[in-house]
Amino acid sequence: MQNVKSIYADNVQVQMDKADINSTICWFCDKIDTEDDKTEIYLQKLLNTNIGLTGNKYEYLVLSRRIPCCRICRRTHENARKWSSILMTLGGIAGLLAGLILPFVIFLNLQITPGKNFNTIVICAIFGGIVSGGILGYLLGRKIAFALAPGTKPETYAGQHPLIEPLMSEGWRIGKPE
Repeated sequence: MQNVKSIYADNVQVQMDKADINSTICWFCDKIDTEDDKTEIYLQKLLNTNIGLTGNKYEYLVLSRRIPCCRICRRTHENARKWSSILMTLGGIAGLLAGLILPFVIFLNLQITPGKNFNTIVICAIFGGIVSGGILGYLLGRKIAFALAPGTKPETYAGQHPLIEPLMSEGWRIGKPE
C-alpha cells in the first residue's frame, strides 16, 4: 500500500511529464533567451494537522519546480526581497519614532496633562506606527526594485506557469512551509 506522499509525488510527476518544460524564454519577461537558466519555485500543500497540548504540528508536502528565468529577472526578484526587507525595517523604526513623538506633540499643543488615556494613546500610536511603517516600507521596496527593471513580473506570476498552474488548482501554494 502506498502512502499519501508517494501517491501525490506520482501524480505530480505525471503532470510534469505532460507539461512543456523545454522553453528557454524567460517566464517573467518573455524577452530573453535563458539558455537553460532556470529558477526554483517551491510549492507546499498541507497534508495533516496534529493537535497537541504543546501546540499544533503541521505536515506539508513540498515540491520544487524549475521554470525559465533570465539573470535580469532573477536579480530583480532578489533586489525586491532585499529592498523590501531593508525598507520594512526602516519604516518600522520610523513608525516607532513617530509613534513616540506624535502623542507628546499633540498633548503639548493641546495643553492637556497626561493621564490614563495618554498611555493608551502612546501605546496605540507606537504599535500603529511600527505596523504602518513596516507595511509601507515593504511595498515601497518592491515598487523600487520593479521600477528599476520595467517589464519584469513578480515571482507570484510563476503560479500561472504550465508546470505550476495545475498544482495550484489542486490546492498547492507557492512557498516553503516555515
